[in-house]
Amino acid sequence: MYAEENFLILKFSNAYLNWASRTPAFIPSLQNYKSPKYSFSLKKVLKKEKNGLAAIFLIFWLFQWSENVITQRKIFQLNLDFWFYAALVSSILYIILKILKKKKLLQTINR
Repeated sequence: MYAEENFLILKFSNAYLNWASRTPAFIPSLQNYKSPKYSFSLKKVLKKEKNGLAAIFLIFWLFQWSENVITQRKIFQLNLDFWFYAALVSSILYIILKILKKKKLLQTINR
């Protein structure tokens, strides 16, 4: 957190310090809430976050699989549990979104 704050101070200097003085670090204040400039776009979220979503579930599944390999010495045994299905579904979603993006069916305005 300190490294990030130092980076922001170096990059934005007084603009960041002014913002930080008005913005609580941990508990949000609804008193100074401002409506966002742009509306929420599910297409943009899917376009930008598909890699992270698939990676998270695959990594957790790999952690569980490696635990089974270490504790039970069964390399080729697959446990059909939550992490397996979450990794499978997120990987399929990733492939579908990648194809949609390649075919330009997931176009959004870059803001």
